[in-house]
Amino acid sequence: MSASGSGAAPAASSSAKKPFPNVDLEGHNLPPSPAPSSPHTGKRYAIATELVYTESGDQYNASSVPIYQSATFKQTSGGGGGEYDYTRSGNPTRTHLERHLAKVMSAQRALVVSSGMAALDVITRLLRPGDEVVTGDDLYGGTNRLLKYLSTNGGIIVHHVDTTQPEKVREVLSEKTAMVLLETPTNPLIKIVDIPQIAIAAHEVNPNCLVSVDNTMMSPLLLNPLELGADIVYESGTKYLSGHHDLMAGVIAVNDLALGERLYFPINASGCGLSPFDSWLLMRGVKTLKVRMDQQQSNAQRIAEFLESHGFKVRYPGLRSHPQYDLHHSLARGAGAVLSFETGDVGVSERIVESAKLWAISVSFGCVNSLISMPCRMSHASIDAKTRKERAMPEDLIRLCVGIEDVDDLIDDLTRAAVTQRPATQPTWNTSRLGTRLGVDIASAATAGALTCPVITVIDRAIIEKAAKGLPIRQTITSCFRSMVTHPAGFFFSTPFILIYTLYTSTYLTANAIDTVSSTLRNQPFSTVFAGTAKFLATTAVNMGICVYKDARFARLFGASSKPPSSPSSTPAQSTSPPASCHPSGAAKVPKISYALFCLRDSITIFASFNVPTLVAPYVPDYIASTPGMKAAIAQFSCPALMQFASTPMHLLGLDLYNRQPPGGLGWRERASRIRRDYVPSCFARMGKIVPAYGVGGVANVRLRAAMMQYLERKES
Repeated sequence: MSASGSGAAPAASSSAKKPFPNVDLEGHNLPPSPAPSSPHTGKRYAIATELVYTESGDQYNASSVPIYQSATFKQTSGGGGGEYDYTRSGNPTRTHLERHLAKVMSAQRALVVSSGMAALDVITRLLRPGDEVVTGDDLYGGTNRLLKYLSTNGGIIVHHVDTTQPEKVREVLSEKTAMVLLETPTNPLIKIVDIPQIAIAAHEVNPNCLVSVDNTMMSPLLLNPLELGADIVYESGTKYLSGHHDLMAGVIAVNDLALGERLYFPINASGCGLSPFDSWLLMRGVKTLKVRMDQQQSNAQRIAEFLESHGFKVRYPGLRSHPQYDLHHSLARGAGAVLSFETGDVGVSERIVESAKLWAISVSFGCVNSLISMPCRMSHASIDAKTRKERAMPEDLIRLCVGIEDVDDLIDDLTRAAVTQRPATQPTWNTSRLGTRLGVDIASAATAGALTCPVITVIDRAIIEKAAKGLPIRQTITSCFRSMVTHPAGFFFSTPFILIYTLYTSTYLTANAIDTVSSTLRNQPFSTVFAGTAKFLATTAVNMGICVYKDARFARLFGASSKPPSSPSSTPAQSTSPPASCHPSGAAKVPKISYALFCLRDSITIFASFNVPTLVAPYVPDYIASTPGMKAAIAQFSCPALMQFASTPMHLLGLDLYNRQPPGGLGWRERASRIRRDYVPSCFARMGKIVPAYGVGGVANVRLRAAMMQYLERKES
């Protein structure tokens, strides 16, 4: 009889004899057991609350769900009909766990079995000879072993493809595809799979195709594949759900109740349902999932950054260097606590694994204790060396399963085990396609400059003429845009535009080149972006060097004239009329203090444009932007713009010191008055200049470079 009460309900007279009758929402009479699990009032709580809070119907109101350690259950009549009769078919403790997990996993039904592989075995019993299965080329070793057995002995055709590329999956989908089996992140190469795209593609080709997702690496705390188009989700409860490696369990979750019955049948028939005691242990473990995973993720992030900073090639979706960082965070609520890294030498990897003290050498993951292993020697040893090579699985790969210990102790242990074991030879540099990558840097910078510099040229001139001559900013902008449209050649080949284009294209190119040099020296993927001191210093030096020269030229071109001031009889109309040409001449000497102010202005603007956005983006609230890409774009636009409230006074003072140089000088109070007059319009005018320069231009440059570099990475692989 089904553990969920799918059997016939007892008669009303039988129910009346029960001392504590209960009826669930489906109308099934329940015994005095913990079967109701959590309240089904329709209200959904935060995941931390859902994990912990359950409600049982135990007649003694036990705080902890009772363990019904019984193989059989007495019946009230010769015809049977009780909710439970034999634990192989159903047990109150197991039912309580299943209903709790269904709630946590956003499913209509959950089933628990004796191990994660038992869960996959139950799922594959839905297949028939001649059916085709599409799955990944980076699979858990046990999954690969079972699929190989089915293809050899069960008449099942298995296609192994790179599931991180949906187009590769589409190539092998057909009407015979009965199941698509996915893992994300993959184990141990930590590749990310686009579940929604693949699910849509599979269901378009064959509406009856079952998309099954192994969610063990993420757990329901971080990912809900059923909400992304999956038909079946399964997990090894041995891992994060339990968290202590003191039991073995598997979980299956579905939203289709008919599918749930099909999956329940082999569980009941074979007797692989989870035992009452293990069900109780797993229920206890699930309640602490949130606090464990939070600590494990935090530790994993620190450790991944530590290893990457020491030159190891690290695979972890919490690092921005991960090529699928944006995709992962568009699907999941965290990066998990499993990472892998390469040393470049199998012998070094072996010595690291054996030298660690706090990191236990063990297969599996998800435990509160930190574990270390070499997958090709342990968890994936069942995959032959030839196949591992075909699937680009490095033999020197080390997998870390991060626990809840003090992260400084874990890093200290790795420092001793890992850093001291680095080979004495020169570190490997990622020089592949270096010339092409530098070409990408140039093309991205040049394109971003062409998109933004016409607007910047006009706004820059308008600000200077406002400070020097009091001309309305709108008037100058209108005049110059009209000149750009009517005489484009004169505008784009003019000195002002060439100066602006040189300035910003050189700045973008410097930032790109620093990223390329850094990824080369650190042996990182082509598309890796760094937010370090080197980029700040290099971009600041290039930007200030050109910008100070540009500002001096603009001040002479558009600032106060060196000729004597107009006679008192000059009319206001004459003093505010726009110049006839966009390129007037002028000439006073720019004071050194103006140069210093321009340098300070540019240094803080560069810092806000190239360094601050990367640091600020992760802290943008989810209600403003839900994906890392959107958060990065918002930070890239807002940080440089907001910095103009601080840099504009420096800019105006530098211009005023140039524009007004009478003998004996002017008092600071008089200069402050001029700055106050022009502050607000100049702030917003400079924002109008900076947002195209480092917002639109910055995003265009970064996105173009990332797209082309990722294309090169795909060709390289």
